[in-house]
Amino acid sequence: MKGILFKPWKIKAIADDPDREWQTRRLSGLKVINENPDNWRFVYKELGTFYFEPLDKHCIAVMCKLRYQVGETVYIKEAWWTPPHNRNESHNQNIVSYRAIIVENAGEEAAQRNRWLSPLFMPQWAARYFIKILSVTPQRLQEITEEDAEAEGFAGYNIGQIYLRETGNYPVFALGVFVWAWDSINPKYPWKFNPWAWRYEFELVK
Repeated sequence: MKGILFKPWKIKAIADDPDREWQTRRLSGLKVINENPDNWRFVYKELGTFYFEPLDKHCIAVMCKLRYQVGETVYIKEAWWTPPHNRNESHNQNIVSYRAIIVENAGEEAAQRNRWLSPLFMPQWAARYFIKILSVTPQRLQEITEEDAEAEGFAGYNIGQIYLRETGNYPVFALGVFVWAWDSINPKYPWKFNPWAWRYEFELVK
């Protein structure tokens, strides 16, 4: 099973509202297209592969494969810790700790006292949350709406506090906070560049 990375505030938002449909936008597999995103258009999809056609007709169509397929269940990766003897043998989830829980219960300072294992290498057995991919659509980043930005998790208290701390401004619209967060995470493909992205819709597996 594949894993997916989310920011801690988004994991909490998903967990706190398990009945809604969420969104995330990803760039994986679109590097060739995003060298010049204005020069491409989406043509059609077939068997999980999406085809893009150049507007100037100077090169052939490009096939772009998804990282996550519709109907697929994916586990959420996050910062975690478990004793060394549990990493390769017994796999007992009861002795797994999660950084997000320490932050929520005791604060950021308390969490910094531990040496957490990277979420990049978190195995499926240690995960506490799983999501199901409901739909995938290729679109230009600037096509996102205010409603989409809220479904991305940018309308809650957690991200609002982070935005206030980082910028000194109170968030007004979810879309504005999304743009700020996107540019901080994707400096090579900023909002003004308007790259192509995969728009994934998903729900929490209960």
